[in-house]
Parts: sequence; C-alpha cells; structure tokens
Amino acid sequence: MGLEQDPTAATRQREAQLHTLIECLPQRIFFKDRHSVFMTVNAAFAADCGLKPEQLVGRSDLDFFPKELAEKYREDDRRIMAQGHPETIEEANLVGNRLRTVRVTKSPVRDAAGEVCGLLGVFTDITAERETAEALERQRQMLQALMENVPDRVFFKDRESRFICASRSLVKRQDLASPEDIVGKTDFDFLPEAEARELFEEEQEVMRTGQALACKVQRLSFKDGSTQWSAVSKTPVLDSRGVVTGLIGISHDITDLKRAEEELKRSQAFLESVIQNLPIMVFIKDADLRFVLWNKAGEELTGHSREVFLGKTDRDFFPPAEAEFFTAKDREAMNGGRVVDIPEETLDTPHQGTRILHTKKVPILDEHGQPRYLVGISEDITERKATEEQLKLFAQRLEQSNAELQDFAYVASHDLQEPLRKVRAFGDRLRTKCGPVLGEDGRDYLERMTHAAQRMQTLIDDLLAYSRVSRRSDPFVPVDLNNVVRGVLSDLEARIEQVGGSVIAEPLPILEADPTQMRQLLQNLVGNALKFHRKDVPSVVRIFVREPSPATVPAAGRTFARGTKAGRKRAFCQVCVEDNGIGFDLKYLDRIFAVFQRLHSRQEYEGTGIGLAVCRKIALRHGGDITAQSQPGQGATFIVTLPLQQPDSKTNP
Repeated sequence: MGLEQDPTAATRQREAQLHTLIECLPQRIFFKDRHSVFMTVNAAFAADCGLKPEQLVGRSDLDFFPKELAEKYREDDRRIMAQGHPETIEEANLVGNRLRTVRVTKSPVRDAAGEVCGLLGVFTDITAERETAEALERQRQMLQALMENVPDRVFFKDRESRFICASRSLVKRQDLASPEDIVGKTDFDFLPEAEARELFEEEQEVMRTGQALACKVQRLSFKDGSTQWSAVSKTPVLDSRGVVTGLIGISHDITDLKRAEEELKRSQAFLESVIQNLPIMVFIKDADLRFVLWNKAGEELTGHSREVFLGKTDRDFFPPAEAEFFTAKDREAMNGGRVVDIPEETLDTPHQGTRILHTKKVPILDEHGQPRYLVGISEDITERKATEEQLKLFAQRLEQSNAELQDFAYVASHDLQEPLRKVRAFGDRLRTKCGPVLGEDGRDYLERMTHAAQRMQTLIDDLLAYSRVSRRSDPFVPVDLNNVVRGVLSDLEARIEQVGGSVIAEPLPILEADPTQMRQLLQNLVGNALKFHRKDVPSVVRIFVREPSPATVPAAGRTFARGTKAGRKRAFCQVCVEDNGIGFDLKYLDRIFAVFQRLHSRQEYEGTGIGLAVCRKIALRHGGDITAQSQPGQGATFIVTLPLQQPDSKTNP
C-alpha cells in the first residue's frame, strides 16, 4: 500500500517553496504584524535598506525612514488593516539619500479565525517609469504648445492620409472650431477634387518609398474661393520596427512672397520694356565689364543684336583704341563709385559711319558699397552737334552782318550830312537873294524843299543816335538816376512850359549803367509823355520806381555770368514813366519799339519813330528790357526793367 505524506512535512515543504518564491521575486515583499512590525522581508527589500533580512525582523519603519515618512507608512498600514481590503498606493520612498517613487500594494493578512493579524506588502520601484511618463508629458505639452502657436500649418496623418492632429493655424484656415474637428478628415473634405487627389497620391508615394518631400511649392484653392501658395515638407513617421505608420507635414504660407515675386517680375518686365523702348542707347555690364543688357536703340546704333553683345566685352566688338577708351571710363566709374560723364565720344558703326555720343556711366553698388554693375546711357548727338556748328556759323555770320549794317547806318548817316547841309545852305541863300523874284509858287516850292531837308536832318540825327548805342557806349559806372532826371527836366523845361505840363519825380535808385544812355533813355520817355498829351488837358508825368515780379525779370539776366560774381542772383528795379496822355491800343505794343514805326502821322505829332527803338536798345544793352501798359485815351506807363548791378562794371557787354 502507498505511503501517506506527513502533514507537517508537507506544510514545511510548502513554506520552503513559498519562501524560495518570495526570495526570488524582484519585487520588494514584506510582512508586518498588527503593530506594523516587520515579521518577514525578502532579500530585495533588505538590500534596499543595506541590511540582511533577519536584521529587519522585529523592527518598524521608524528604525529605517525619517519620522514623517515612517508615520505615513504606519498610518497607511492601520487604515488598510482597519478597512480589511487591499490598497495600491504610489508614494515616495527613501533609499539611502535617494528619494524614489514606488507603487505599493498592501493587503491585510487574516488568521484561521478570519481576523486581520498583519499586513502583506509588495512594492515596485517605478521611478524610471514615472520619470519617463513625466518626460513624455513634457514633450506632449511642448508639442501641444507648438501645435497651438506655430504660425506654419503642421499636421499628422495616418497611412490613409487622414488627419490625426493638426496645428491651430491649419484648423483655423479650414474654418473649424477646434483641432479635434479635423481628426479623421482628409484633404478631400477641404480642397477641390483634383488638388486633393494630387496631394493624396503625393503622400502615399512618400509613405510607400520612405523618401521625404522637402519644400515643394504648391498652390491650393479653398472652397471659400481663396488661394494660397505654400512651401510644403512631408516626412514619413516610423514605428519601433521601422514600419511607416503615417507622416508629418509642415506647410509654410508663402503667398505674400509669391505675390512679391510676381510684382517683382512685373516691375522687371516694365523696366525692361522702358529700357528697350528708350530712344537712347542703354547697356548694363557686370563687375567683369561683360554686357548683361543691351537695348533696341543700342542695336540700331551699332548694327548688332543684343544676343551678340551679351556675355562679351568691348574688346570683342570695337577697335583696340576705342575699346581701351571705353574700358578705362568703365573702370573709372566702378573704382571711383561715382557717375562718369563723357560729353563727347566717338563710335565707329558699320552702317552709319562715325557717330558722336554723350555718355554717362553709373556704378551700381551692393549693400557693402562694392560695385556690382555698371549702367551706361549713351545719346547720339551727331545731328545735334552738326546743328550746333551750323548755328554757330550762322551766329557768326549774323554778328558780322549786324556789324556791317551798323557801320553802314553810321557811315550812310554821316556821309549824308554834308550834301544835306549844302541843300539847306543854298536854299537859305535862294530865299534871301531871289525870294522876291521867285513868285508865290517858287517860294512855296522852296519852303517845301527846306522842310523836307529839315526832316531829313532830324531822321539822320536819330539814326546816328540809334547806331551809337552799340558803337559809342561808355563803361558802366554807378549812376544816380535822381541826378539824371534833374538834367533831363532842365533840358525839357521849355517844352514843359509850352504844353503847360508838370513832371513829378519820386526818389530813384543808384545803379551801374552808362550815364549818357540813361539820360538819353529818360529824355526820350519823358519827351514822348509830354508830346503825346491830350488837348485841353494839362500833361502830368510821374517818374517812380518799383520792385519787379520774378516773371518780369529777363531770363537771360537773372544770374551773373561766369567770373568773380558767378552764380549770384541779380537785383532788378523797374523805372516807370507814367503820363495822362492819349495812350494807345496794346495790340501795337511790339510795333512801337521797332525802328521807324509810328502810330500817328507827322501832321499830328512830330518825330521819326526811332526814339522808343533807341530806348529798347539801351535797356537790352544793360541786361534789361522795356514794355508798356496803356489804354486809348487813358494815358500810358512805360516800364524799364534794369539790373542794379552789372556782371562787370568795368567792361561793356
């Protein structure tokens, strides 16, 4: 018959097995009695305390841990034993000087009667697990902050290109309320079919090949009608086994950049159009003086197309001497960093011969002030130079002709004096000796001849006065016009009394002038004012000065000529002679200052029609001018604009 096992031996065997199991487990295991005194601990628990298991038996947590921590452990023990069921707790645990986190499961132990007689504790060090979890949480929070605030559109998709999550900027662009609303959706929910299909196939290719897509420029059209340009990068996401589980994408909005590029292209096209259609030659060279731009005017001038010039230098087209000259001027502009103006340079062309150019070369500097390009602007002035030469020749001939005319007028007037004096002298003798025998008709003929000779004498005198304005003029000196007026009024005293008139002279300035001609000028103007008076109306003449407006100053005399006074503005005054005479119609304004021009017959008013022409010539010689304001029957005001100071008072202009 079989042998039965001793119950006591069996119990000891089970205890031994249980002890072996407890000792081999990596978890820390301990038994406590009702008073939280250690009854048994395994080797792993004892090793944490740096002791052997038997050294912990009969002792409590107060013997190994800080009081505050030990009392917490004891309070947990009492609560669990009192409530009679297990409890798992995560708590701090001190091992040496290192504080760690453990997960403890404490279970009440009952005796044969079912009463709680102690406590079983099993705990595991979860410090690394907790640190890992905290690190993951920090990463999650950082990712969440990134997804909430990054301006670029960031998204994650699964293998089917469905959104797993997306940044706030992308969700907002799709007009969704929150990031959760995009989960599970695809591009087909937001974009036109064709665009969504293209993106889907592109993403599937990325995930199939594992090859990332970097900064691809894409144009997307949204259902609200708007469009957007983006630079998109997509990278496959792998699991721990290297299997692609989805992808991450970043979309950077470059709409403003694309618009700026398009605007730049339009501006460049506009500038290119302007340059190509300018009537003057324009070219651009790089830092090595190779042509990078050549406009149509340059093609027409040189007879070469722009394609021939681009990438080449002057030495490839022009004779050595010309090319060397062009290159030297280029270097002068580039090295000096300034505009080089070449008033005249010659260019030999195959179809138009030698041309004369006016060229400016302008260096274009980079942000560091170094020359990058050279802009050249060349105007063909060949025809203009020829015209200038013709004008110069014509001016010389005109000047010579004027001099000859003045000489002729002077000589003719002077040579006419002698025969005219003989006509008058013999006429006087004829009247004296033969007057009684001539009869009435003879005496009438003689009187007419005498009057004609007198008019001829007056005409010759006036013509001589007109020619002397340029031929016999004195140097410019300071002239007090007040003294000049006093002398004029003294000369005209008899005429003033004859017409019963009066002359009011207000203070006048001192200016640089020819004193003789100033007297001649004022005497002619005041004499005319007295001559052209209204019948039965006393003649009143007023002489005064006023400051001219800029519009009335002769353009040619506004600044001094070159010399010691070059560049200074000239001060002017206007000397006015105002009368209450018969006046005239302003449509005759230009006519009255011409030689031999009269508005009235000699029977009405004496004179030859040269006086005002003399006045104008005097004003022009002094760098001024003369004009008048008048209405018929309401008098006239003659206005002489004169500079107070001449460019050089010691020489005649």
